Amino acid sequence: DTHQNYIYHNNSANRWIGIRLEFIGAMVIYYVALLTVSNQSMVGLAFVGIIVSYVLRLIPSLNSLLLASGLLEENIISFERVAQYLDLPRETNDETGVGYPTSGQEKLPVRGPIEYRDVSLTYSDGSTVLHNVTLTIGAGEKLGIVGRTGSGKSSFIGTLFRFYPKNTSGTILIAGVGLNAISLRKLRNELTLVPQSTSLFSGLVQNFIDPWKAHTVEQLQTIMRECELASVSLGATLQELSDGQRQLLCLVRGLLRRKPIIILDEATSGLNADTEDLILKVFHKQFHDRTVLMIAHHLNTVKCCDRILWLQEGRVRKIAPLSEYTVEERVELGFRD
Repeated sequence: DTHQNYIYHNNSANRWIGIRLEFIGAMVIYYVALLTVSNQSMVGLAFVGIIVSYVLRLIPSLNSLLLASGLLEENIISFERVAQYLDLPRETNDETGVGYPTSGQEKLPVRGPIEYRDVSLTYSDGSTVLHNVTLTIGAGEKLGIVGRTGSGKSSFIGTLFRFYPKNTSGTILIAGVGLNAISLRKLRNELTLVPQSTSLFSGLVQNFIDPWKAHTVEQLQTIMRECELASVSLGATLQELSDGQRQLLCLVRGLLRRKPIIILDEATSGLNADTEDLILKVFHKQFHDRTVLMIAHHLNTVKCCDRILWLQEGRVRKIAPLSEYTVEERVELGFRD
């Protein structure tokens, strides 16, 4: 709606300018004609024709000039925004800090538990999006995260990636180790994010799911079959794929990384019901041994999770299995039985 309003006002402004430019051109032609009639002996027809011709050319030129000045102003704003991001201090992406916690003789990365202790997040403009969040996510647990737009779901996930270190208060621990103590590179290397919008650049399927050439063709084909992508060739281009296939490819890439914690940020939004069911089938089959945090767009997506976290205005409204939600709460959340 906001985008449509912008287009409407833009078209209205263009039409407003166009009408006035046409009126100015008509007035110039009128006065030229008036001058010609009143001074026929002094002004030749050739001179009148030249003036009218240039006036008719001047109107679209002025219109284009005004439109170009508007686009220039818009592009300058975009440039200022890019310059603002370039001036931001860079993250420390070195090995400073302790390693990601491991367990067992094989020193495998742990799946949790993940503890939030009185965590709050306040942006630089002063708005607080998370208020004293305290909860524990068990190792291997599937946690669904629901709530209205602006309730703090993506911000909750962002704190796990340490996107806002200077704006976050409280303590987050993974297997008892403070999140801030872990090397940022090592921390993010053990987290897999499947985003809402899948932006695939040009290239081949094989290069997308295995950019470092760490797996054999047989291993890639096996995982593709397990993820219901047997019909997609490794040599196919990414532009040939449907939206559902692209989202499944992101799951394949997450599986190949074999990381202990998976985050799905509304990964099935914008897909039809059949494609969503297919993706959820693959998800439950392939990620059964991982810790999963799933932000839901369609609320029925998280009904099979172990527990459901309900965020409301940045606060924990409730965290419990779906069976413990009352009928009224299910209706408010939009669950369909």
